Amino acid sequence: MMGGLTGALFREFALTLAGAVVVSGVVALTLSPVMSSFLLDARQSEGRMAHAANRFFDWLAERYAHVLGFSLKHRWISVGFALLVLVSLPLLYALPQRELAPTEDQAGLLTAIKAPQHANLAYVERFADKLDAVYRTLPETVSTWIINGSDGIASGIGGINLQPWNERERNASQIQLDLQAAVNDVEGTSIFAFQLPALPGSTGGLPVQMVLRSSQDYRVLFDTMEQVKAKARQSGLFAVVDSDLDYNNPVVQVRVDRAKANSMGIRMQDIGESLAVLVGENYLNRFGLDGRSYDVIAQSPRDQRLTPQALTRQYVRSEEGRLVPLSTVVQVAAELPAGFSIDWQSDARQYQQEGNALMLAFLAAVVVIYLVLAAQYESLVDPLIILITVPLSISGALLPLALGVATVNIYTQIGLVTLIGLISKHGILMVEFANTLQAEQHLDRRTAIGKAAQIRLRPILMTTAAMVVGLIPLLFASGAGAASRFGLGVVIVTGMLVGTLFTLFVLPTIYSLLARDHASTARSARARSLAETLESQP
Repeated sequence: MMGGLTGALFREFALTLAGAVVVSGVVALTLSPVMSSFLLDARQSEGRMAHAANRFFDWLAERYAHVLGFSLKHRWISVGFALLVLVSLPLLYALPQRELAPTEDQAGLLTAIKAPQHANLAYVERFADKLDAVYRTLPETVSTWIINGSDGIASGIGGINLQPWNERERNASQIQLDLQAAVNDVEGTSIFAFQLPALPGSTGGLPVQMVLRSSQDYRVLFDTMEQVKAKARQSGLFAVVDSDLDYNNPVVQVRVDRAKANSMGIRMQDIGESLAVLVGENYLNRFGLDGRSYDVIAQSPRDQRLTPQALTRQYVRSEEGRLVPLSTVVQVAAELPAGFSIDWQSDARQYQQEGNALMLAFLAAVVVIYLVLAAQYESLVDPLIILITVPLSISGALLPLALGVATVNIYTQIGLVTLIGLISKHGILMVEFANTLQAEQHLDRRTAIGKAAQIRLRPILMTTAAMVVGLIPLLFASGAGAASRFGLGVVIVTGMLVGTLFTLFVLPTIYSLLARDHASTARSARARSLAETLESQP
């Protein structure tokens, strides 16, 4: 249903979780009863631990019944508090910081080298030794590498391989800040330090890249870009602020006088080939050397193509065989083309395209669960009561994100969607048992849900405890992938804890207000059955 990288990650997680649930259900229905018949003996006395646990849960159930009774007597307090939480949900979702994926310590750092636009490869190479010396000042450095001309002759890229996580005290983010501060002192070029992309398929580079587009010319675009850069620096949120538009390299427009060229018998193909010799794009052929193949590109010497006067020294042959100076039919001018707009690049673009798919996945999950429960209960109200705790538990999951403990990213979004199914189990346990009590013991809604909540308290708490304890390793993870595991764990743990509290107190209140009267339905069914029986008798 979801495409791109986000869909791939959700799909793998969904298949794994669904498979585990299916296997768990089969084990619960087959292996668990068999093991219970062999391992449990009703004649065996309880041990100390079991006796203490039973006494604790009995005491807890009594206290819970007392508090729940107060909540059911003052139902609008619980309802009002739940409504307040629901209203604050958009604010809680808007407060956290957002990113495609959390930055992971991958034991490496990258640096992008940006020289002035007129620089050549020799100019860039002069900074390689300086940059390597800066690399070596970091105690965590194991090895270094630098590639000059990686994205044009005026650019380069370098990197550091760091010590393993358990052999250094600082993480990659802390080292990155020191590296950026050190390379800022290298004059004559701009160097930016950044970490490796957190997700496969990322375009890499600086994570937040904005593309400004405008219908104005370069001058207006340049001024606007400078304002954006100034505000970005003032925000204090960015370690590096730069742009790829340096207003110091004029764009050369080449104009061909087609009418004049046609009158002189000069073909456009011949003009293009002559111009290609000046700019180094005249591909001729390939040749082999030592088992490798190389392009053959014809180009004039550098000192003969630096100025527009080079056109007077470059000739093109007419159909009559005469050599005509290229400047006769070609003119060059430095002008500014127009036509720009705005977009995003790198991880920021990927987040804009895929990172906001949470709402679609969330709504799809809620709708599917609602339809399944509606078919099971043959009611449209009971599933609504069960799912009322889903947005309430989401508020608990968003609370640590709003406090800055983690960010809203693709992993925390997976945790939020997973939370829908996990917290729904509690409501199913309570609502199903309350409906049964109404039908079999002819209890009213309030009495039935109070008794069901007290009896189901222990299974609900044990389910939550098992889930939270199982996720504790994610909260204390270290090394590669620790940030993503922590984000996933903190969302599910806090969501389960808060959602369990709402299930125990808010769900019974909603049930007492909205649930069907199953006792009346059962009495009506028995009355109809009795009437049919009497009518059938002679």
